[in-house]
Amino acid sequence: MAKDIRQVINSFSQDLSPTEKKIADYLLEQRDSAAQLTIKELSQTIQVSTATLSRFAKRLGYQSFQELKIALNIPSETNADEFFSDLNQNDDLLTLAQKVFAANIASLKDTANFLDETTLETAINLLTEANKTGFFGIGGSQIIALDAYHKFMRTNLEAECQSDYHLQLMLATKLTKEDCAVVISHTGRNQEILRLCEILQENQVPIICLTSYAGSPLAKVSEVALIALAEETAYRSEAMSAMQSQFTLIDTLFMLYSVSNGAQNNLARKRIRQTIKKTRI
Repeated sequence: MAKDIRQVINSFSQDLSPTEKKIADYLLEQRDSAAQLTIKELSQTIQVSTATLSRFAKRLGYQSFQELKIALNIPSETNADEFFSDLNQNDDLLTLAQKVFAANIASLKDTANFLDETTLETAINLLTEANKTGFFGIGGSQIIALDAYHKFMRTNLEAECQSDYHLQLMLATKLTKEDCAVVISHTGRNQEILRLCEILQENQVPIICLTSYAGSPLAKVSEVALIALAEETAYRSEAMSAMQSQFTLIDTLFMLYSVSNGAQNNLARKRIRQTIKKTRI
């Protein structure tokens, strides 16, 4: 499935220059008319050079400006008016609840549409071939990392996760090129996370990242970048909505890894269930 250009642009929005943002805003606001213009006509309309438009297209991952134009003609998967209506103090409780569910559903749909098979296959191969996998995150992202650790503990994957940042630094230092790191950061710009990535890179540790921005520093240093898309509202930060998609991306990695390594994982899961069962009345 081709990626919705709205989703692609949003995934790079944090890292666009003023000129690139000017182009992005026009393409999103005048999508239908922009799709009918030649690169020269569009450059005159937006008042940027054709070379700038070509670089912008390639920045978003398109091979050419023509490929970007084709993407403009692909209908959006979600209806912004339906999904992203903001919370209102005059709404009744059920309406407020439905809007929260709708925002999370929209984030999940956008994130699912942004996935591709090659990215998933590479991620599963890295996890399968790793001697050990470390899960890293700071603040809210640490919750995602702990959830991932809890899930993968039920498999044959040798997993490790630390809550304390200094312990995370130590874990990153001990990992080698035979291991793997899953690094989670909504913005992909957190200084502590990027310091962890520097250590991982020095040790040649392959990185799988979960972030909301494909153009972020974290995404750029990762072998695999899984993008969680979300919209911000007046009462809820973009990061809070993105967390739902990040949890689901972890579920996806867990399920794909479990299926790909069925026999070994079944044995590990059975032994863990037997142990946990003994703690219940």
